[in-house]
Amino acid sequence: MAFFKCFQFPWNFLDEIVEDEQNVHWTIVLISYLLVVASLISQLRQPAPYGRFDPKDGTWGPQLNQCIAHVANDGLWGVLFFSGMCFYYNRSQSFINNVFVAVWLCHFVHRGFIHPFLMLYSSPTVALGIPVTGLTLALFAFLHAQFFEMTFYDKSYALDFRFIFGAFMFACGFVINRMADYKLRELRDRKSVV
Repeated sequence: MAFFKCFQFPWNFLDEIVEDEQNVHWTIVLISYLLVVASLISQLRQPAPYGRFDPKDGTWGPQLNQCIAHVANDGLWGVLFFSGMCFYYNRSQSFINNVFVAVWLCHFVHRGFIHPFLMLYSSPTVALGIPVTGLTLALFAFLHAQFFEMTFYDKSYALDFRFIFGAFMFACGFVINRMADYKLRELRDRKSVV
């Protein structure tokens, strides 16, 4: 019977969350899944004009500085909009929920405000259409903020294998990603790119 416990949701909706609000949330989640599938199909047919796939022909709009594009996309939506939504809802005071919010912010503060200024990009510019497509990040930021503030995790979840394994996986992935970023920067520095 303990095996089936891992298939149960470890959270509950807060008492004041009405069924209509839950239905809106799950409807937006469904729309998000559809966007992910549409994006996958589109990317398989023709990759987004980013990096080596960027023809620089203006089909995705004028060129924008890479650092500004990353800050506008990841910093604006991943940090500022997400934080604003968390403060707007401000319902859940659960320790675990706050850990999830901190993990999200840790990732996007680095991705939006540190990473762009550490990396050496192969091109100093990117088409404006790339950060504009980051509006989907606004949708995901909204969903995460709404979920973190609509639900409640019991403190005992901190000792649950799923939480411990997830925290471990995030920490490993974060460290590996940073190491890869620095290795890539070192390789590009040798080539003396922009």
